[in-house]
Amino acid sequence: MYRGKFMITGADINELLSVRMAIPEFQGAGLDDNDNMAVFALIYDEEDTPCGCGRMYIGSDSRFTIDLLGVLPSHRGRYVGDLLARMLLYKAQELNAGSVRALVPGDTALFFSRYGFRPLGEKEMLFGKEAYLMQVDGDKISLEGKCSCGKGKCDGECAICK
Repeated sequence: MYRGKFMITGADINELLSVRMAIPEFQGAGLDDNDNMAVFALIYDEEDTPCGCGRMYIGSDSRFTIDLLGVLPSHRGRYVGDLLARMLLYKAQELNAGSVRALVPGDTALFFSRYGFRPLGEKEMLFGKEAYLMQVDGDKISLEGKCSCGKGKCDGECAICK
């Protein structure tokens, strides 16, 4: 069974940073300024070994942003990313976030849409990949991880997800 742990700025996040830097998509993503105002989520596997992490920070514009959410390749396909996303979105609800943004690579946009995120139409480069800025209003966060279109498991093709 996997377990999750929250940490806040000021805590010892060295274990989290070692996971972050070991995720292939985040090569070179060490400590940065956004870590100074963040809530972190770290997932441990059955052997109590860290295997996934993410953060949600409050930027200088007072916006909540989730980024650097990733799972070590050896633990993918086991819903670790889902647990990370739910943890951070739960914390956003707890903190009464008006909205939450995420800059996500194009191949993960469908993953984020399951929690209510919608594309804002802005694109940037993130670790050498094209990424999309997505947002979910605080009252539209879906902790169930399924589209609000009512289909239960959406394949991303409904009008709500596009």
